[in-house]
Amino acid sequence: MEPEKHLGRTLPYTNHVRAPHHSLDVLYTSTDSLPRGIHDLQTTTATIDIPESINIEDIDVGMTIQHTWVRDLTIWLERDSSYLDSVVDHIVFEIDTIIGQDTTFSRDTVWRDIFIDSIASVQLLDLFPGDSIVNMTDFWFDDDAGRGVYEALPPLTGGYRPLRSLDSMFVGHNAQGDWRLKVRDRYLFDEGSLQNFWIEINGVASLSGTVTNTVNSNPIVGASIFVIDTTVIDTTQVDSTGADTVAVGLTLTNGTYSISRIDQGSYRVVAAAANFDTAFADIAIVTGQTTIQDFSLSTNSEFINFTYHGDSIQIPDFGRIEVPLVVSSQGTVQDLDVTINCASTWIGEMVFTLKHPGGDTITLFKTDNPLIDIGDDMINCRFDDEASQSFEAGQPLYG
Repeated sequence: MEPEKHLGRTLPYTNHVRAPHHSLDVLYTSTDSLPRGIHDLQTTTATIDIPESINIEDIDVGMTIQHTWVRDLTIWLERDSSYLDSVVDHIVFEIDTIIGQDTTFSRDTVWRDIFIDSIASVQLLDLFPGDSIVNMTDFWFDDDAGRGVYEALPPLTGGYRPLRSLDSMFVGHNAQGDWRLKVRDRYLFDEGSLQNFWIEINGVASLSGTVTNTVNSNPIVGASIFVIDTTVIDTTQVDSTGADTVAVGLTLTNGTYSISRIDQGSYRVVAAAANFDTAFADIAIVTGQTTIQDFSLSTNSEFINFTYHGDSIQIPDFGRIEVPLVVSSQGTVQDLDVTINCASTWIGEMVFTLKHPGGDTITLFKTDNPLIDIGDDMINCRFDDEASQSFEAGQPLYG
C-alpha cells in the first residue's frame, strides 16, 4: 500500500529580500552528472569527493532542487565513517589448587580495540510543512542561520538551520573523503530533479602551501602532497607513499593545498605531479600552528651530460684507477645516470664505484664470483635506477 499524501499548511509567498548565505573558506561542487531525476518512492544520490585533509570547524550544505511538491522530500547528508570499539579478545583462566581445600578459579578478560565501519548521517529536511511549494533554489542548510528550515517561506532560497545539526555531527572530524547528498521522494504524483549540490567548509590546517611551475609561476592543479613520518623510514626514499605516509592532499585550481590533524613532530613533505620532477622538504609541525611549505616544481628534467675527455687509462692487475670528472652545473640532483666504456677480456673481475666530491661512494658494478666468465667489455653501459633490469640480468656485451 502506497503512503498517503497529506497536505501541509498554506504558506504565503514572500517578496522581501532574504539574507544571503555567508560563504565559508572552501567551496566544493559535486562533479556527478547533474541534474539527476528525483522520482516517486526512490532516492537520488549525488557525491562530492573532498581531497584535502581538513579539520572541520564549520560545514554548510547547499543545493538547488526542482520539484513540484517539496513537501514530498526527505533530504540527508552522509559519509562513510568508523568508530572505535572494544571487544573481547580472549579470556584467561587460572586454577589454584590448595591441598586439603577446594579448588579455586580466577578469570581475566583481555580486550582489544577495533574500528567498526559505519555511516555518519544528518537529516536536513523531512516533509516540509508548507503545501504545494515548488523548488529549492540556492538553498543552504547552515547551523548558524537565523531561522530553522521549518520557518522558511516560499520561494525557498537562502540559508536556514537544518532539521538536525550538521556541526554537532561533523565538526572536529577530517573532511577528506566522499560525501553523499540523498534526496528521497516519499509520495506519488510529483517528481523533480536535483540540479546542484555544494559543500562549504571552514577548517584548521596544520600544513598548507602552494605548488607552482618554476618556469612561469602558474599554479599546478592536482599535485599530490605526501606527509611522511621520517622517524620510521629511509629518508632517501623521498617518494615513499606507503604505511609511513601520515596524510595526503591535493592542490586545488589555484595551486593551494591544506592538510590538518597532523600530530606535532618532524616530517618530510613530498610534492609530486605528472610531468614534473618531485620535490620535498623537511618540516616541523607544532600543535596549534600552521606550517607553510610552498613548492616550485620543474618540468621533467632533460639530462645534462658531463663526459670524461682525457686519454684512456690502463687498468693493471689487482690495481685501482680513478677517472676524474668535473661537474660544472649547480643545483639539486633529481636523477643521476652513469655511462661507462671499458675494454676488458674478463669484465667479471671489475668493480666500478662512483664517488661524490663530499666523500659518499656507491658501487655500480660488482659480481659475486669474479671467476665466472660473464663476458668482455662494457660499451656505453648505462647504470640507471629506472632501468627495466639489473646488471646481473644483462648479457655481454654490456651496453
